[in-house]
Formats: sequence, structure tokens, C-alpha cells
Amino acid sequence: MLEADLATLGATPASIADLPQCGSLRLPASRAGLMGAMYVVEGSTLGGLHLARALAPLFGSEAGEGRRFFLGYGERHGEMWRTFLGELEQCARSPADAEAVIDGALQTFEIFETWMADWRRLPSALDFEGRSPALATAH
Repeated sequence: MLEADLATLGATPASIADLPQCGSLRLPASRAGLMGAMYVVEGSTLGGLHLARALAPLFGSEAGEGRRFFLGYGERHGEMWRTFLGELEQCARSPADAEAVIDGALQTFEIFETWMADWRRLPSALDFEGRSPALATAH
């Protein structure tokens, strides 16, 4: 979905392929650690919804064109988040599991922070074929 959104905004396939990849993700050693990592990833989708809503006026489309990635699970978003939180609570019942959840979340935040540092080093993250991102194709 992200690649399709970037293409909608005018990014070229070559510029998309050149974007920094998050290659340092690793599978946590336990289910509790995995749930902590998922908390970071799933939690970011909540922020994505806010971004999608804020970008809506630029696109003039209810279909989500150019912002599908940020729309996450769409109408099922609240249900999916509540289900995940229920699973997380079940997983973190013991002090050891709760600690593993926290460690998994912290490690994932650190990995993402390192990945984002790669983005900050780019002079221009994407080549939009000479067009202003978003506004170039907005209706």
C-alpha cells in the first residue's frame, strides 16, 4: 500500500527502490517480546489514521487514494486495536512476561529510531519527477 501511495504521489519506481529499508528487524525470542514489538507497530497505525484524515483535503477522495497506507484496517481499525490490546493483556500477566513485552517494545522503538536516522540523511527522500509531493497530484 505504501508503494502504491508513493506512486500516486508521483514517486518514481527508482526513487522508491532507493529508500532506506529497515533491515535490522529481528524476531523476538518470546511471544511476550513479539507482543511488545507488535504494540509499537500496531500503535503506529493509530497515528496513521490521524495523518490520513489530515491529508484528506489534499486528495479530495474518500477512497483513500494516496493515503491508503495510513488508513490501516479502515473501518475495522477500532475493533482490531481492541482485540490486540486484549491479547496483549493476556500475554503480560506475569511480571516476567510484562518485562519481556516492555523490552520488545523498547527494542522495536530503537530499531525504528535507527532506521529513521537513515531517512534524515537523505537530501530528498523521493524523486517526484520534478513535482511537489502530494500537491502535484492532489485534486
